[in-house]
Amino acid sequence: MKIEIKELSPIEVYSVRKTGPYKVAASEAFGELMPFAYGKRLMTPETRMFGIGHDDPSITDGEKIRYDACLTRDVAVEPPEGIQLLTIQGGLHAIALHKGPYEALVESYDMLIGTWLSENDRELRDEPLFEEYLNRDPRKTKPENLRTLICIPIK
Repeated sequence: MKIEIKELSPIEVYSVRKTGPYKVAASEAFGELMPFAYGKRLMTPETRMFGIGHDDPSITDGEKIRYDACLTRDVAVEPPEGIQLLTIQGGLHAIALHKGPYEALVESYDMLIGTWLSENDRELRDEPLFEEYLNRDPRKTKPENLRTLICIPIK
């Protein structure tokens, strides 16, 4: 897995937070966010989709895990109740491309956080990790063809 270190700019997004195991929370959060996005015609070729994972499932009870489904705020629209505006913090990040099913993301995270950080004398910053989903519609993409950028804030 190739890892790049990049300085990222802050990203303004529309966001929906759900709690529960990541697979369930992500599905519920995007299930609420996407009808808003399509209904307001916010989905353009430039729109980017993100997921913010706030908790480590190896130490946080599954029902308390927080997940934010996000998409870029390319057009200013007042969001309805349940959809928030937030900013994904910029700064220095280690970025890796994960290829394959979302269920296998844990393996990429284990390698990045469990191995790469210490081998490269890097430390995490106190910011949430996030993912950028590069496939336009994952429901129409074979799991082995999914592409996800994993972005780890580092010092």
